[in-house]
Amino acid sequence: MPGYAPYSDTDIMTLFKQEGFKAMRQNPYAEWYLNTMQFKDYPTWQYHVENYGEDFAYSDFQPKFEEAAAQMKANDWASFFADVGAKYAVLTTKHHDGYLLWPSKHPNTRVGAYQSSRDLVAEITEASRAAGLKMGLYYSGVLDWTYLHHPTDSVFAFTLNRGQSAEYTDYANKHILELTDRYKPDILWNDIGYPAGTDTNKLFAHYYNSVPHGVINDRWTQIEVPQDEAGLAALKTQLAGQENSVELLFEAPTCHYDFITPEYVIYPEIQQTKFEMCRGIGMSFSYNQLENEKNTLSAKELIYSFSDIVSKNGNLLIGIGPRADGSIPEYQQKPLLEFGAWLKVNGEALFGTRPWQRAEGKTSEGLDVRFSKKGDAVYAIVLGQVKGSSLTLKDMGLKPRRVSLLGQAKPLVSEVQGADLKVELGQNLSELAIALKLE
Repeated sequence: MPGYAPYSDTDIMTLFKQEGFKAMRQNPYAEWYLNTMQFKDYPTWQYHVENYGEDFAYSDFQPKFEEAAAQMKANDWASFFADVGAKYAVLTTKHHDGYLLWPSKHPNTRVGAYQSSRDLVAEITEASRAAGLKMGLYYSGVLDWTYLHHPTDSVFAFTLNRGQSAEYTDYANKHILELTDRYKPDILWNDIGYPAGTDTNKLFAHYYNSVPHGVINDRWTQIEVPQDEAGLAALKTQLAGQENSVELLFEAPTCHYDFITPEYVIYPEIQQTKFEMCRGIGMSFSYNQLENEKNTLSAKELIYSFSDIVSKNGNLLIGIGPRADGSIPEYQQKPLLEFGAWLKVNGEALFGTRPWQRAEGKTSEGLDVRFSKKGDAVYAIVLGQVKGSSLTLKDMGLKPRRVSLLGQAKPLVSEVQGADLKVELGQNLSELAIALKLE
């Protein structure tokens, strides 16, 4: 609702490497507003006081949000997702602030009806599926600041917030079962971790029995947080010196999972484990009024990033931040729609593919290339504008029977030159990237 976080040209992972958990005081993720506003000498608190006053609690945003959100049109979102070329969507049903986007039969036991009376989860799920997308549901499992909130600007405070009570554990379990039974999500996407006092395998079994084709992400790791003074002192000592450890945010999972979810990371090579790279289209996942096209991915960056990720065995999950009234800012829409137009021509080289024997290559002209494969075809996605009417793929080691340019039916003339493959395009091209199909 406030749509505010300090402006940043730097992603959160880089900030953590530079500043450690102190970066949380100026977190560029606007959805962390309730945490960031706790730090009185920093921009979010100053913004809050100037615009809402010291006595305006975060929970006071609820009626304002619900009034604005009445204008949200789920069908418009679904049409946009389809135009962008997305194959699935993941909706945040509850973030760390604890507010629910569906009318749960299990309301918050601490603050009552802290949930939407309009079933936004149902509407967005139904509209997205009608548009041909799979639907995933995100849930903040272990962090819920209505139950437990140590203002987080240290690794110790971050860990303390994972020590949820039996009351909260029961509350979260009921929600996971309710989301599963009511909406049958194709993806069950938990964040940060899950309370230690439950058997997650029972939740997973119920999910798989309810949604046999479904998949589960990796952020379900459970950590026992001591409750006694001696145990807490030992924990503080154990964590000393780890303030800059990004790995603590995304520990190697000790739980069951179907895919991993790195954030704002670029892998140098093909990964054996299926991954989903997730990031905001800007530096925040939710709407931040200070963001603009300068710190938002361009269509070119989206194309290059997606091609790189798919070549290395990944999916791409892009976070968009609608305003409270459901409108998606133009600076987010424009590059995504341009990306979608490119995918209509070249998506065959990415969707439904698997990594080839290597991910990366070069043309003799110096352009980067990313590879994928499907059936008897190898795809070469050339990242950058080709200068001239031909190009040479270096070190291919292939002699294809047919070479074609996606978007054109007519085969191209090609010639094997040692380990290289020269392709005559027959024309000068102005595209941001092209995809060649080698059969």
